[in-house]
Amino acid sequence: MRTPEQIFELIKKVASEDENILAVYYGGSRANPNITPDIYQDFDVVFVVKEIAPYTKDHSFIERFGEVLLLQEPDLLDARLGKIPFDFSKSYTFLTIFKDGNRMDISLKTLEAANQELSKDKMNIILLDKNHYLKEIGKPTDEQHHNKLPTQAELDACSNEFFWCLNNVIKAIARDELTYAHTMYNVYVKEQYYKMIDWMLGVRYEGKISSGKLGKFYKKYLSKDEYNLLCKSFPGVDYDSFWKAIDSLIEMFLYAAHYITEKTALTYSENDANGLKEYLSKVKNNEYHY
Repeated sequence: MRTPEQIFELIKKVASEDENILAVYYGGSRANPNITPDIYQDFDVVFVVKEIAPYTKDHSFIERFGEVLLLQEPDLLDARLGKIPFDFSKSYTFLTIFKDGNRMDISLKTLEAANQELSKDKMNIILLDKNHYLKEIGKPTDEQHHNKLPTQAELDACSNEFFWCLNNVIKAIARDELTYAHTMYNVYVKEQYYKMIDWMLGVRYEGKISSGKLGKFYKKYLSKDEYNLLCKSFPGVDYDSFWKAIDSLIEMFLYAAHYITEKTALTYSENDANGLKEYLSKVKNNEYHY
C-alpha cells in the first residue's frame, strides 16, 4: 500500500505535468487536525482545471494514480437518472478505490467553483498552486462541523418526530414486518436519536467538538456508561431483542434531552414520551381489541 507521502507526491507530479491543471487542494479527514490518521482515510483531492471535458471523456487521467479496483462517477449516475442536467462544465467527481487499497475522491472544478468552495469550507489545504490562482486560506479547521446547540423549536420538533416515527416501528413489530421495522428504526428514528445526542455533546463540550457523521466519534466523547447504553439500542433480528433495544433507545434519548435542559434554559415536555410508552406497552402486551 502506498504511503500518504507517495500519494501526495504523485498528485503533485500529475498536476505539474498537466497544463490544464491550475492548482490542487485537498480536504476531508486528511485536512482535519483533530483526526487521528489511519490507512482507511480517503484522499479528498480537488484538481482546479481550465476545462473539465477532457477528463470525463478519457479515464486515462484516473489510471495515472494506480490500477482501479472500483470506480463511481456520481455526477454521471445522477444525470442518467434525471436528477441533474448533463452539464459537467463546472465540476465532476470520480470516487476511486485503487488495487493497493488507497481511496481517492477526485473532484475536478473550474477556478470559479473552487474558489467558491474554499470561501465556504474552511477544512482544506492547498497542495499546489501554479500561479496564485486560489484565494488565500488559513489553517484548516473543522469548526463548521462542531456540534451546535438546539433552539427550543428544534428540541421540540426532534422529540415529537422521534416518538411519532417510533410508533411505526412498534406497529411493524406487531405485524411481523421485520424489514419495515428495521428500516424505520435505523433510518428515521435513529436520525432524531443521533440529533439529540449530538446536541447533548454540543452542550457538554460547549460547541467545541464534532461527534462526526452518524455519530462515528461517539465512543470518544460519550462516557463509558452512556456508550454502553447507546450500544444496547441496536436490535437483532428477533423481536425480543427489538423490544429491549427500543427500551434502551428511549432511555438514552430522554437522558440526552434532560441533560440538555438541565444545562441550558430550554425546557422539555414528557407528554410525547409518556404517550408513546403507553402505546408501546399495550401493543407489546396485545391489549388493543375491537
